[in-house]
Amino acid sequence: MRHISGEQAIERVLEDRWQLTSIIARYPAETVWHATDLLEGGSVLVRQATLNDRSSRSSALLAYRILRSVPHPNLEIPIAWREGNTGADYVVLPWLEGETLADVLGTQWALSSKRVARMLVGAARGISALHRLHLVHRHVSPERIWLTGPSAEVIRVAGCIRFPGGNDAQHLMFQAPEQVVGDPCSSATDVYSLGVVAFRALFGGHFAVAAGLDPALAHLSYLPPSLERRADAGLARLVAWMLRKTPTERPSMEQVGSIAMAIANDILVDLPEAVASDVYVPRSREAIAACRELIARTRVLAAG
Repeated sequence: MRHISGEQAIERVLEDRWQLTSIIARYPAETVWHATDLLEGGSVLVRQATLNDRSSRSSALLAYRILRSVPHPNLEIPIAWREGNTGADYVVLPWLEGETLADVLGTQWALSSKRVARMLVGAARGISALHRLHLVHRHVSPERIWLTGPSAEVIRVAGCIRFPGGNDAQHLMFQAPEQVVGDPCSSATDVYSLGVVAFRALFGGHFAVAAGLDPALAHLSYLPPSLERRADAGLARLVAWMLRKTPTERPSMEQVGSIAMAIANDILVDLPEAVASDVYVPRSREAIAACRELIARTRVLAAG
């Protein structure tokens, strides 16, 4: 279940409806609250901006409206948000019951191929819906994948709505190479991040941690070991395909979902092994500089 810090709000109500009750987390650009809906009752989640950043406000509001107009059962859909120009921006989201994949992995070393395949089906459905709306999640991680419903088999992907600068350190473990160096993100970025999640669930640990590497550097230049001795061969090759360093070499999220569906239903999937580049090639001058800085910093830490 979601942890609530116990730090209480004092008579704080947004729009005469959302009673902020407890702070769940604080990030540089946002505070995450547990809140009560005073109109309809029940709990909700409120993400409230702590920075008055108007530079990305119009694009954020557009994303909220798009998601609200085309809801999807495998996505966290916004309930309400601030439209006015005064006061701190916020967005109200449903309170998800159940547990996250991170909760499950905290008690189980690794998951079966069948269970990971089912997780990929649900997650791919939700994220594919985002991609069809020309939106990119950018924050896919075990903490964002919720197992809900009576049997905890319904997957809902949360966290696609976050204020700029609100990333937490744990998310860096699941960033795609292009995110690490600041190259443009695309739907392929989410495919890579979901691949890291699947690898973690099958392997029992993050490949960077297992290799003793800095996660950011591992995403750029380390080829994770094969999972074929630990998982269904088709699933192992699918995850390897998702983890290719070059974005254009990765499958689409729709392909991920369809292949995972076949594996979950015991349909033989024989993906060919393909040799992929084990080094990400930055696409801009700024990304090249960021890559060199990361390598230099890693060497200094290793020498120290």
